Amino acid sequence: MRVRHCVIIGFANCDAPAKKIFDAQSVHVVPFINAYLLDAPNIIVLPQAKPLCDDVPPMIVGSNEFINGIMRYCLWLKNCPPNELHKIPFVMKWVEGVRDFRLTSKKVQTRRRADTPTLFAEDRFADATVLFVPQVSSENRQYVPIGNDTQTSKKSPPNLI
Repeated sequence: MRVRHCVIIGFANCDAPAKKIFDAQSVHVVPFINAYLLDAPNIIVLPQAKPLCDDVPPMIVGSNEFINGIMRYCLWLKNCPPNELHKIPFVMKWVEGVRDFRLTSKKVQTRRRADTPTLFAEDRFADATVLFVPQVSSENRQYVPIGNDTQTSKKSPPNLI
């Protein structure tokens, strides 16, 4: 585990023209120090309560997410037209990264899948009403948490009935 220490030397109620960030062996004179103590714009990254796009289906991945109501999202690009995909540069960057990763694989099958970087290697999509039974729960629980899922979702297949 990497441990970092941060010592804030001083605060001021006026704007000093130059601020200093001390590193292990050096001092950086910068015009601004943001909330993350970096020489960068003050952009606060907040947790997302909903997906970035409207067409992203919710995805409950496993027992922990199901029992605790944690929603996760994935980029489901199976039916995404290429012209739509090219309109979103940050998604294209991920798709190209998947292609590059697959091309450098030692496995022949994985290298073949580089031709379809927008698709999962295994499509375990359940487009039906299913019962979700967590593989892991607590022995202290007085009941087995089972969910009836009528929404289109992608779950861990061993948990589906």
